[in-house]
Amino acid sequence: MPVQIKAEALTATRFAPFGDVLDFAGKPDKIINQGMCGRFHDRAKVTHIDGQSGISLFDSVPRQLPYRLEMMERHPLGSQAFLPMTEAPFLVTVAEDQNGRPGHPIAFLTEPYMGVNYHANIWHGVLTPLSKPGRFSVIDRIGSGRILRNTGLRKPILSQISAQFITGISEFKEAFEFVSIHLHFIIFRRHSLNWVADAKNSAYSCYFNAVQLCFSICQYYSAVLTDAVNTGETL
Repeated sequence: MPVQIKAEALTATRFAPFGDVLDFAGKPDKIINQGMCGRFHDRAKVTHIDGQSGISLFDSVPRQLPYRLEMMERHPLGSQAFLPMTEAPFLVTVAEDQNGRPGHPIAFLTEPYMGVNYHANIWHGVLTPLSKPGRFSVIDRIGSGRILRNTGLRKPILSQISAQFITGISEFKEAFEFVSIHLHFIIFRRHSLNWVADAKNSAYSCYFNAVQLCFSICQYYSAVLTDAVNTGETL
């Protein structure tokens, strides 16, 4: 029977034994390009034995939850960084080494635009995007030699995400509610006072309807997530 684990929030401190978290936390280290760009400088080291560093592009099929982890891999000769090319979070699974095999896996869920850099020889699961498109830029060692070792797990691992990681949708609901109320007020005022032409009013109505739809969706998911938190269920 598969062992079940729950993914936790990916943080630099928690992930430190396995690698680096690449994100935009804090202020930029440098302001460049005539003051128009913040540089978050030297956030991870690219390491390799022999060979050279290279940049590749991955296009991975999204996985569904609960995700069944049946194998793990490691790269003895160099680090490996995954930088998402979309805002969609992805699942990260790692494990400490136990006599040449992966120990008990730990699962993390990234935040939007957050990447990871696995240190050399760290056991980790394969790239696991959770939505389309699963596209990543990858920085790792390019060269000859045994660059990859993988092994099957004695017992499959089912990775789930606790409801607490998706309750952030309720924050979006509040934002949409705020926008919806204010947009409704603007439309009402402009319609009632006839400040703009009918064509523009129609455009505003389209925006308002879109926001209302998003707000309704967020309300629904917020209710579902509230029930999940109260009952202790996982999604």
